[in-house]
Amino acid sequence: MEDYLSPVRTAAERVLHVVIFEVTVNILVFIIRVIPASAARAPSALLTVVSSTLARGWSYLSNRIFDNVQQRTGFKKTGE
Repeated sequence: MEDYLSPVRTAAERVLHVVIFEVTVNILVFIIRVIPASAARAPSALLTVVSSTLARGWSYLSNRIFDNVQQRTGFKKTGE
């Protein structure tokens, strides 16, 4: 039997993972920035949301490209 991890996640799964991760991280970053550093709340919130949105967008795009290349070339992703 061959060890094989499915390379493709649905768009809904990807979006769900991103939302859960980003909401959690944004809350933590906001708290860390505002409380100890006494940073202004509005600019801190905007900075965390904009930077995470850009990062997640690029991550999503690169994962989609990787999945497409993997499907076209037929190489397999293993658990090792």
